[in-house]
Amino acid sequence: MKPLLSLFEFEKNNTTFQREITAGLTAFFTVAYIIVVNSSILHDSGINLQMAVLATVFVSIFGCLLMGLYANAPIVLVPGMGINTYFTYTIVHNQGLSWQSALGIVVVSGLIFIIVAFSSIGVKITKSIPASLKHAISVGIGVLITFIGLQKGGVVLVHPQTGLQLGSLSDPQVILTLIGLLIALVLFILDLKTAFLLTILSITGLAAYIGIINLSGSKPLHISEYSSFFGSFSLKDIGTVDFWLAVFSLTLLSVFEHVGLLQGLLPNKDRFARSLKAGSITAMVSGLFGTSPTISAAESAAGTAVGGRTGLTAITAGIAFAFTLLFLPFINMIPNSATSPILVIVGALMFQSVKEIPFHNLSEAIPAFLLIIFIGFTQSIPDGMAFGFISYAIIRIINKDFRKDNIVLFVIAGLFLISLFLK
Repeated sequence: MKPLLSLFEFEKNNTTFQREITAGLTAFFTVAYIIVVNSSILHDSGINLQMAVLATVFVSIFGCLLMGLYANAPIVLVPGMGINTYFTYTIVHNQGLSWQSALGIVVVSGLIFIIVAFSSIGVKITKSIPASLKHAISVGIGVLITFIGLQKGGVVLVHPQTGLQLGSLSDPQVILTLIGLLIALVLFILDLKTAFLLTILSITGLAAYIGIINLSGSKPLHISEYSSFFGSFSLKDIGTVDFWLAVFSLTLLSVFEHVGLLQGLLPNKDRFARSLKAGSITAMVSGLFGTSPTISAAESAAGTAVGGRTGLTAITAGIAFAFTLLFLPFINMIPNSATSPILVIVGALMFQSVKEIPFHNLSEAIPAFLLIIFIGFTQSIPDGMAFGFISYAIIRIINKDFRKDNIVLFVIAGLFLISLFLK
C-alpha cells in the first residue's frame, strides 16, 4: 500500500485507495457503452466488427493506464463520440476514402496533436477560437449524431422525392428503437450512471425474446486474429487534398475535445499539461490499434464526482475494460435498435451547448448558425466548420476587428476557404 500512497499521493490529493477504486468503477460503468456504440460505428466504415470491438477495448486500456501512470489524473480515455462519426460518415462515406486511409489520417493527425501537446500551441489555438464557434461545433455534431442514430434505428428513412421520411411504426426494429429511446430517457433522467449500458442490455434482451436475434448464436472471439489487423492503416492517399483536409479537421476536433474537458476537470496546470500529452499519444496510437481517435471522456466527471482525484481512478477503469474481453463474443449480436437510442441521447446532450451561443449578437450567432446547419444538412463536419469559420472571419473584417487574437482564426478560415475551392 505504501508504494501506491507515494505514487498517487493520496494524502496530498485528499483521497483514499477505496475511494479511487470506487471512482474508477463508476467512471467505467458510465462509459462502458462506448465499446458497443463505437464498434458499431466503426463497422459501418467497413472494419470487421470483432476487430472494431478489440480495437476499442485495447486502446481504452492503453489510454487509461497511460493517463493514470504518466499524468496521475482521474481521466478516462476512450474513442470519442462525434469524432467516430466523422471518421466513418464523413471521411469514409462522404469523401470516399477507405477505412485504412481513414486510420492513416488518425495516425498523421495524432502525430500533429503530439507536437501541439508538447508545446504551447494547443492552448493558444483553443483560446483564439471564439466560444460561439466551439459551442456550435458541439451542437452541429450533436445534430449529426442524432440523425445517424435515428437512421440506424430505422426511424428516419431516405425518400427519393422529399429526401427523408418517417420509418414504418409497425417495423419491429423501429418499435424497439423507440422503446429503447424511452428507456434511455427515463434512466438518464433518474441519473443512473449505467443508463446507457442498461438500455443496451434491455433492448438486446427484448430483441432476443421476440426472436429478432438469437443469443445462442454468438461467435467466438479470436483475439489471435487481431495481430494481423493491428497497424492496418494506409498512407496511400497522403498526397490528396481530401486526406489533408481530414487531418486538419480531425486535429482541430481532437484538440478542442481534450483541452475543453481537461480545463474543466483539472485545475492543476502540471496535471493538465501531462494529461494533454497522454491524450495526444493515445489519439495517435488509436490509428495503430484500428479505431477513431480517443478523447478525454466527459464521463470522467462521474468518477471525480464520487471522489476520484488521482491516476488510480483511470487505472481502475482501464483494468475494468480488460475484464470486458470475457464478454465480447456477445457484442456482435447487439442490434442497431439497442445502440441507436444512445446516439440520439448523446446528440441531445451535445445540443445543450446551443444555450451558450449568444443569439442576441448576430456577429456571433450567424456564423454559429451556419456552422450547425451545414454540418446537419451536408452530413459533413469539416464543411460545416468551413462555413462557420469563414463567415466569422468575414464579419470580423467588415467590423475592422484585426486584433492579434484573431490572427489564428483568420489563418484557420483561410485554410478552410482553400479546402473548399480544392474539393
